[in-house]
Amino acid sequence: MRKYKKIVGIVGIFATLLSSSVIADESNSESLELANSTSGFAKIKVMANSMGGFKSILALEGVEFNVSGSRFEPEQSYKPAGEFIDVGDYNYKFSTILNTQQSRTEWLRDVRFPFIQQFSYTEVINGNFGAVFGFDTVFAAPQAPMLSTRLGAQVKQNIVSSPLALIHRAKQYSDQVQYLGTVKFNDRLQQVVSIPGWNQDIRIYIDVASKLPSKVETLEDDTVYGDAQWEIVFSHWDEVNGIKVPLELHHKLNGREINIETRSSVNLNASIDASLFLIPAELVSDFNADQFAWGVRSSQWFNRFLPFAIPFDLDQRSAATLQMVELAPKVFHAKAITHHSMIIEMDDYLIVTEAPLYEERSQVVISEIKKRWPNKPIKYLVVTHFHNDHIGGVRAYAALGATIIVGSETKDHYEAVFKAPHTVFPDALQNNPVDVKIKTVEAGHDLVLSDGIRNVRVFDVTNRHAIGTLVPFVEDENLLFVSDLYSPGFFADAIPPLFLGWSVDLLAALETSPLDIQWLVGGHGGISSYDTFVAKVQSSL
Repeated sequence: MRKYKKIVGIVGIFATLLSSSVIADESNSESLELANSTSGFAKIKVMANSMGGFKSILALEGVEFNVSGSRFEPEQSYKPAGEFIDVGDYNYKFSTILNTQQSRTEWLRDVRFPFIQQFSYTEVINGNFGAVFGFDTVFAAPQAPMLSTRLGAQVKQNIVSSPLALIHRAKQYSDQVQYLGTVKFNDRLQQVVSIPGWNQDIRIYIDVASKLPSKVETLEDDTVYGDAQWEIVFSHWDEVNGIKVPLELHHKLNGREINIETRSSVNLNASIDASLFLIPAELVSDFNADQFAWGVRSSQWFNRFLPFAIPFDLDQRSAATLQMVELAPKVFHAKAITHHSMIIEMDDYLIVTEAPLYEERSQVVISEIKKRWPNKPIKYLVVTHFHNDHIGGVRAYAALGATIIVGSETKDHYEAVFKAPHTVFPDALQNNPVDVKIKTVEAGHDLVLSDGIRNVRVFDVTNRHAIGTLVPFVEDENLLFVSDLYSPGFFADAIPPLFLGWSVDLLAALETSPLDIQWLVGGHGGISSYDTFVAKVQSSL
């Protein structure tokens, strides 16, 4: 963590700064007392007064504004630490009652990755319940209850991105607000104050000169980064009804920008009809505290995937979502809702292909494996490619001692994943550190895993989706496992353009292969014959 130095000997400077200006709601003597105080809550009050008045902000209720923004994703690039993917742009109208868990967000989202499609929908949150009206993903119903994971992620987003809401939260937990000292941010001196979050505190950086919040930051749990720092930088302040608000927000994850937002048409103390927050009885689902906590501690993981128009907020952590389908003797498709694995039984060990989504998903698969094959260890995990939705559960297998097989160009990335601290929500590898074994497959080459009876050939496929992509092939059953490059049965009609390019690359590689490939097993979707795959690609061109 960053080390903070306490302010010593510069009380006079703050007194001069504050006494030279008129601060709303407080007399000059009260302002000087706040400035001199080392109380964290006193610093919040100074900040609020500089924004237009602590009492005035607490008196605010209805708030409305419009937003336009853009989303970028670091963990879906062609190569690790490569150019971010431009996920798309969006606009929304946001309405809320401060200091309540009521909000309405009316979205118009233009998605460019991985689908090219426009989505119009509305999210409504009312207390511990939420609902979605309209189509927010490619699989959505016209209206549906909001899962508690998404509820937690959105509630946190709404508060952390709003200086006004943060002041209200600080008031609610005034006895727990702490002053941490000073640091430099953007070459300007900042006072740092922490207020209680949910599982981690929220740190507010208050500019010493302007006394406005420069940014907020908090730690989250991320499947790839582990302890990930989410920060929002505030800029372009404007005064609305006597209160200053930021009109531009830059969201960063571990220092890398993932989201830019511009706010307009800000209306403070707006008269908001209570009916905007009503949720029909048929859309009220049971509140799940565990899911809510998950959404809160990993809000950016969920909020980064929703712009893909894919429902990553579905809970795939339970055994009830695991379906074991026997594809051939001693070969199983371990299917979840969106992402799947394949399990290959060898003479005295097991091979698992793919560890998608998150730690808990891998633990479900591992638990089932231990029930079915109590005397056979998982010797190898084959990871198809490095994108975060496909490696989120890889650390669980590493903790078991399995050798992790990856493309050679991505080895450094996996080493960083295995070294990343996971203290926000400790996983198996954090709790039981081991020396992780990594085996690589060189570009244009293959690796044969054999027990003397069955051969599994893992080879690298050159493609435009992800460098170091691997496809394992079970020779005696003519089965090829593939993720993303082709998803059997996923598209009823023609393969969309972006996905089609990936499938064309796979077809080009397989056409020159000497292997007798008869079946394709999907990391998404189901299973299809090789001939069906060829016909599907050709008909989509």
